[in-house]
Amino acid sequence: MIHKELIEILKLLSPSGSVVSLDVETTGLRPEEDMIIEVGATKLNIEDQSYESYSQLINPGIRIGEFITELTGITNNDVEQANVPTIDEIKDEFTDFYSNEKGEQHLIIAHNANFDIDFLRKNGFKFTGTIIDTYDLAFVLLDKGEYNLQALSSLFNINVDKFHRAKNDAEATLNLFIELLKVQVNLGSINSKFSDIHLKENSGIKFAPKFISNYISESNSIEKGKRLDKEKVIINKKINKKIKFPDKCSDFFSNDGIGRYIENYEKRLNQIEMSEFIEKKLPKPKINLIEASPGTGKTLGYLAPIVIDILKNNSKAVIATNTIALQDQIINKDWALIRSYLEDSGELGDINISILKGRKNYLCKEIIKHYEPNDFREARVLFKLLKWDEFTLSGDISEVDLKNDHYVFSKFSSSNESCIKKCNKCYIDIARKNAKESDILLINHSLAMSTSVTDRSLLKDINYLIIDEAHEIQNVATDAFTKKVRINTFLSLNKSIKNYLDSIKNNPNYDTKYLINFINKSEKFIEKLEILNIFLKENIDNQKNYGKYIFDDNSLNSTIEMIDVYEFAKEIMAENLFERVYVNYEEIEETLFQNIINSISMLENEISKLISIFSLEDNNMVAWFEMFNQENFELISSPINVKNELRETIFKDQNNVILTGATLTSFDSPDEFCNQIGLVYLDEYRIFDSEFDYENNVLFYIPKDMPEPNNDLYIQNLSDLIVNISEKDLGKILVLFTSYSSLNSVRKRLKESTLNKKIISQGVDGRAARVISKFKKEGSILLGTGPIWQGVDFGFDVDIKVLIISKLPFAVPNDPLINARSLKYIDPFNEYLVPDAVRRFKQGIGRLIRSNRDFGAIVCGDSRIITKTYGESFLNCLPGYSFNEDLIIDSGNYIKDWIDNHE
Repeated sequence: MIHKELIEILKLLSPSGSVVSLDVETTGLRPEEDMIIEVGATKLNIEDQSYESYSQLINPGIRIGEFITELTGITNNDVEQANVPTIDEIKDEFTDFYSNEKGEQHLIIAHNANFDIDFLRKNGFKFTGTIIDTYDLAFVLLDKGEYNLQALSSLFNINVDKFHRAKNDAEATLNLFIELLKVQVNLGSINSKFSDIHLKENSGIKFAPKFISNYISESNSIEKGKRLDKEKVIINKKINKKIKFPDKCSDFFSNDGIGRYIENYEKRLNQIEMSEFIEKKLPKPKINLIEASPGTGKTLGYLAPIVIDILKNNSKAVIATNTIALQDQIINKDWALIRSYLEDSGELGDINISILKGRKNYLCKEIIKHYEPNDFREARVLFKLLKWDEFTLSGDISEVDLKNDHYVFSKFSSSNESCIKKCNKCYIDIARKNAKESDILLINHSLAMSTSVTDRSLLKDINYLIIDEAHEIQNVATDAFTKKVRINTFLSLNKSIKNYLDSIKNNPNYDTKYLINFINKSEKFIEKLEILNIFLKENIDNQKNYGKYIFDDNSLNSTIEMIDVYEFAKEIMAENLFERVYVNYEEIEETLFQNIINSISMLENEISKLISIFSLEDNNMVAWFEMFNQENFELISSPINVKNELRETIFKDQNNVILTGATLTSFDSPDEFCNQIGLVYLDEYRIFDSEFDYENNVLFYIPKDMPEPNNDLYIQNLSDLIVNISEKDLGKILVLFTSYSSLNSVRKRLKESTLNKKIISQGVDGRAARVISKFKKEGSILLGTGPIWQGVDFGFDVDIKVLIISKLPFAVPNDPLINARSLKYIDPFNEYLVPDAVRRFKQGIGRLIRSNRDFGAIVCGDSRIITKTYGESFLNCLPGYSFNEDLIIDSGNYIKDWIDNHE
C-alpha cells in the first residue's frame, strides 16, 4: 500500500487519475535510423491503487543486431512471427492506455525519458501532458551511486525478473518513482527552494524535482549537518590513559601495539624496516626516496613514525597524494586504526588531521542561493547542490557524484571571481582554517604544485613533506601546467552571457552598452574559431594522426585561420572589455550581475589561455589541436619537462621530503625518475621488496606462438588465448589493454566466440569504478585499461586468478608530448620509452598479488618480451615468479594444472 500522504500528492501531480510508466526496447540508440522492438507500460490507478500492464513485441521491419539480442533476449525470430504487429498497428491501443476516457494524457514516467519519448514521437505518438524522468529525480536526490535503472532498483530493493524487457523496466520505473517521491517529500523545506527557482522548461518533459516540489508542503525538515563529515577528523578530548602509545616504531608494529586493532595481525618485516628508516630520517633535513612493493603496507608504514614524532616534538606534516582513493584509505582505514590506538592511550586529542583541496573542489554558498540555470543540465546540478548543501559540513564536491555533468560545477565552485573577491565564510575558508590547525594535512599533488600565494602557504612552516604515489607527480605536474581550451566552452559561456543580457536589456535602470559591445566581440571571435574548426578538421583528417595536429611557429605563421583567431583574441584583451564590464557592474548586488561577472571572468580566462598557447614563446612547451568530433576541437599546450615547475612549487624551500610509491625505479635505479622530476640530489633511496612468496604463488606464462601486436592476426590470437584460458573455469580473469581500440576489438571477438562467460568491459559497461563493482558481483572476465592498469584497488573480496597483460605498455611514440620528450634523449627508445614502459608494466603485474593469501597466473600476450632484446628489461623486473613458455592452445590446461596443484 502507498502512504496516504503520497496518494494525495499523486492526485495533484496527475489530475487525470492515473500514473503511467513506460519503456521501449529498440534496435539501437538513434530514433532517426533505429526501430522499436518492444513497448511496455505499467499504470497505477491512484484512487483504488490498482495496477494495469501493457506489453507488446513489435516487428521493426529491420534486423535486430547481436548486441541487442544479447542485451534484451529478443531475437529476430521473436518479432517476425505473424501475430507480432508493427508499431503503427498498436498506436491507438497504446495511446488509449496512457490516456483517460476523455483523451487526457496521464502523468507519464520514464527513466531517461528523452530516449523513450523521442522514439515514440518519431513513430507518430502524441504526448500532450506532463512527462517526468526518474533519472533526474535520482540524480538530484541521491548524493552518490549509479543512476541506471538496475542499480537504483537494487538500492530500493525493487525485484525485477530481467532488465531490458520493456514491461519489466516500466514496472521497475513506476516502483522507483514511488520510492524517490518518498525521498523528495521527506526533504521538507528544501522543496520550497526548488519551487522558487525559475526554469525555462519546454512543453514536454518537465524537470521532475521542480515539478514535484510545487505540490509538496514544508511539513518535513532535516537537521543541517546531521551526517558525519568524512573529510575532517578532529577530536578534541582527553580520556584516562589505559595503555601507553609507543615512542618507537618497533613497538608500534608489535602484537601488543597496532596488533591489538588488526584481526589476525601478522608482522611485515618490510613495513617495520620502512617505518624505522623514516623514523631515523624525520629529524634530519634530507630528501629520501622509498620504493615499497605491493603488500608492504606503506601508508601505515609512514603514518606510524609521523604520529610518534608529532607526539614527541609537536611537529607538522603534509602528505601529498595523487588519488582521492588513497586519501580515503588513509582516513578511513589506516588513520582509523591509529585513532583507536591513540584514543585508548589518551593521546587522541593531541593530534588533528584534515584534508584540504583546491578552490575548484568546494561549493560557494552564495552562488547557489541565487543562480538561475540556463538548461536542464545546469538545473540538475543546481538542485542536487541545493539539497546537498543542507547536509554537508565540508562543501567538498567529492561527497557527491555529478557523473558527466561534473563540468557544470565550475559555475558553482569557490574558484569563481565573485566568491574569491566577496566571500569570506565559504566552505573553502572553513577548510583552510582547519588545515592551519592540523598536525597532519592531506592534500593532493596538484594543490602542492599550486602557484597561488595562499596555497603556497600550506607548505610553509612544516617539518616534513611526504609525497605518496610519487610515480605520478610528473604526470600531475604536466596536467597542472597544461593549458587547454575547447570551442564548446566559448559557445557555452557566450550563450550564458547572452541569456543574462536578455533578462536585463529592457530594464531602463541598467546601462547595457558595455555588455552588448562585449557580446558582439565575443560572437565575432567565435565565428573565427568555427572557421578554424573547419580548417583543422580537414587537415587532421588528412594527416590521420590520432586526431591530433601539432603546430609550431611555421604552421601558425602560415595558417591564415590561426593568425586570425590569435590576432583577434589579442585585440579583445587589449581593449580591456572585461574590465569595463566588471567596473560598471561590480557594485550591483543582484545575483544576475554576479552571474554575468563570473561568466565573463571565465571567458576572459579561456581567451587568455588561448593567447598563451598560440604565442609559442616558451621552448619548453609543445602545442597541438585535438579533434573530438566534427563540432568540437581542443587546443592544448603542455610542458615538455616539468623540472622547473616542480622546483618552484612542491620542492621549493622543502628540506625534508620523502617520496614513496610502488614503481619509482627502473632497473633498481631511481636516476631516470629523479631526472624527470628535477631532483638533482637525493640523500638516499631504499627499495623495500615484498615478502610475498612469488615463486610458489605466481606463474608467469608466455605463449611463444603469439604474433607481435602489429600483426593482423594479433587480435584474433589474443582472443583465442583468453578463450582458451577462460574455458577452464579458473575463477576471475583480468585482462589489461593499452588502448580502448584493442579492448573493443577483443571484446567483439569474445562475444562472437562460444565462450559462455560474463564479460565486463571498461567503456562499454561504464567507467573504472562501475565495472569493478560489476566484476565483483557478477563478472568472470574484466577487460580494462587506463586507471585499472595503474592502481585501482579491487579489495580483498575480489579473487583474481589470472591476469593477462595484452601488450607491453609503451607510450604512443607519435603522441605530441611523448614525441617532444623523446627528442631530449640520444637514444629515446632505450633511455625513455623502455624505462617508462617497465614502470607501467610493474604497476600492471601488481594487480594480481595483494596479500599473502593470493596466488594465480600472469600471462603476457606480447611475444616481444621474449623475442626482442629490450624484453629482458621487463623480465628482469619480475620478482622471482615461476616461469613457463608454451603454445596458446596449451595455455588453459597448463595454467589450470598449476592452479589445481597449488590449491
